Amino acid sequence: MAAKTGTPGKAGPRVHVLYLEQANDQRGEDGQRSPGVFLDCAGRGPCLCAGCGGVADVWRGRLDNMQTTLRMCCSEGAIFRPFVAQFAFCSPRASILYDVPQLGSWMRTQGVKRPTEALIVGSALRAHRGELSPVESGIAVSSHALAAGGADDEMWAWVGGFVARVRERAKEEGGLAVALTLDKKAPLLSPTPMAGVLAQASGAQPAVADIVVVVGGPSGFTAGWAAKLNEVLGEPKERLAVSLRGGLQHSYAAVLDLLLMHEREELLPLLLDRLAVPVDVLKRARAAEHELRRAWVASLGLDLPAQPGARDVAATALGRHPACVAALASVSPQTTPSVAAVPAAGPPPATGPPKAKRRKLPPAASKSGSGSR
Repeated sequence: MAAKTGTPGKAGPRVHVLYLEQANDQRGEDGQRSPGVFLDCAGRGPCLCAGCGGVADVWRGRLDNMQTTLRMCCSEGAIFRPFVAQFAFCSPRASILYDVPQLGSWMRTQGVKRPTEALIVGSALRAHRGELSPVESGIAVSSHALAAGGADDEMWAWVGGFVARVRERAKEEGGLAVALTLDKKAPLLSPTPMAGVLAQASGAQPAVADIVVVVGGPSGFTAGWAAKLNEVLGEPKERLAVSLRGGLQHSYAAVLDLLLMHEREELLPLLLDRLAVPVDVLKRARAAEHELRRAWVASLGLDLPAQPGARDVAATALGRHPACVAALASVSPQTTPSVAAVPAAGPPPATGPPKAKRRKLPPAASKSGSGSR
């Protein structure tokens, strides 16, 4: 099922969230853990209550975390952020594809303004039963069979088809689809005023039409899954490993961070720089940018901490700016230029009578909670 959202506009590229969940938290009758989400299976996975029709055991298979992550796609003034196209949940036994714009349209016809756990998970269970039309609701459920030995080939074929359809649509529009994976050892994706300058200077500014954000459940996924994922995502130039501020995060926090960066038009320039230059060049450029800020702040008689080893990087990267390099020439990685060398600004003129100093009470008269000595 293809996403119905329109072409990239002021909001930038479309965003597709791919949520992978191993879901090996449930044990079978033999006492062994079995991977994959058991949909509508009482005692093994989330199900619909036979008595009230409500959703039960959403925690099984960690669909509680999945629905929280999907709700990060909500927006003020609208049900969902307009640039979010699809949210795909995939596990070895079942996958759920939410066409986000169509889901929002269906919710409006139902008089529902906000997605809840009952709506996100309960509607998927009803679609699994065949009681809800995928075309009307925007929710399509696929079941996967595990091969001998628990092989999850069907799941990865589904993931491959999902990614291929996104790339095909981007190609039809003359654009590129970039996949983002999270890795704590990867370069930090942090907004900066200089973002996009490297891509502009190199002349490498591809038209990015779609961004696929790949996240895992609370337990992450194994090295084997990471290898299969990289194979499915295609060429290295079409996938980027990134880390986010704050280190390791739950999927909902990571998705929200990326969506907010995209909403503030900060994400795309950062991605274009990553696509344009090697990682080592990007690191040197960011270090030089930091040293420029230090030189500017030092000219005001203030101080910024230096990045270790950044001076040589700055001198190399800023060779065409002698004034900046001269200001940094006597700076060690641990110090800033002497404030004495910079004309210090005088004290601000008094604008009124000086404030009276508060009389300090003797210890015996202190009213602090810890009492006096």
